Amino acid sequence: MKLMWHIAKKELMEQFRDKRTLWMSILIPLLLIPGIFLLMDRMQSSDEPKIEIGVSSQVPVDLQSAIQKSAVGFKLKTMAPEEAKKLMKQGDLTAYLGVGLDQSGSPKEWILDIPDDSGYKTVIQSHIDQQLLQQYLIQKNISPSELPKLKIKLAEGAPNIFSGFYLISLLIGIAPLTGGMMIAIDSIAGEKERRTIVSLLGLPIEAWKLWVGKWIGVTGMIMVTTLISVGSLLGIQPYLSKPAIQLDQLTSIGAIPLAGFALCILFYVLVISALLLITSTFARSFKEAQNYLSPLMMLVMAGTFVIVQQTGSQLPNYLFWIPVWNVHAVLYEILHQSAGLSDILITFASCSVLSLGLVGYGAYLFQKPKYML
Repeated sequence: MKLMWHIAKKELMEQFRDKRTLWMSILIPLLLIPGIFLLMDRMQSSDEPKIEIGVSSQVPVDLQSAIQKSAVGFKLKTMAPEEAKKLMKQGDLTAYLGVGLDQSGSPKEWILDIPDDSGYKTVIQSHIDQQLLQQYLIQKNISPSELPKLKIKLAEGAPNIFSGFYLISLLIGIAPLTGGMMIAIDSIAGEKERRTIVSLLGLPIEAWKLWVGKWIGVTGMIMVTTLISVGSLLGIQPYLSKPAIQLDQLTSIGAIPLAGFALCILFYVLVISALLLITSTFARSFKEAQNYLSPLMMLVMAGTFVIVQQTGSQLPNYLFWIPVWNVHAVLYEILHQSAGLSDILITFASCSVLSLGLVGYGAYLFQKPKYML
């Protein structure tokens, strides 16, 4: 065992001397993740876009004024219907308010032209309906204050975890792959390309111990990258005007579920490091090993997209039996505060069995000359 730790230490020391590894595994997660979130936050907190609404000249001035004052960002402009249609096709106008008159010249109906895919359809319709009602009540000498008021009472509901789950899940999926990619490829595929693998296999050391030592080194690098990435993501949230993850929501989950999830991540990292090293074992060059990583990344990220489509606080039991995906399933239920001990134990069991199987298979391949020479 001591020999394997020495091999792992050697691999890590070699990688930390490589500037590419420092950028990919440490500096990019440490600087890029907070930078992206700060930039997105500044963009979201900038001035709200103006909603340009064209109105017919037959729309009363007092109604135009009331609509414009009803919401911040509304900007009305009088124009002909032909001009409004042209501007809406160009994307320079959000909607157009026209009026249909009866024979006496009084408004018979109000017509709101708005593109079907507009994200402002409901907002504009609601404000215009409200102002039309106000105008009608005034004409009938009815004070709006005499109408029954709608009282909103806040009720306790399920926590909104979509943004938090999506971000943490994707980060947990991508960070181990990017963090362990360089060291895993260089450990075996790089040795083959440099032709140093022959002298390495000629050492008086059992081949499987060499492979396991390299696996321990890859696992260590992945853990460092994953911790830095998750720490950067959570650490930047208090400095955002609109945080994607509420830290008080995480602290309310409890220490035991969070500790269980941390162990799930550890087993997940063991699986990913073994997969990366097996990929490097099959590859004959550094470039070939990089080409194998795309399908592996798609497989890992697919779990996030499958689980994000689920509804409710409890997930189907089969998701916890699928290694790699089950870590995302545990995260989903922990954020919903509905994770059960059985689900976490199933995740431990499936990931540990798979990691042991992959380590055994990788060590077996490492002893076969047709894969190493």
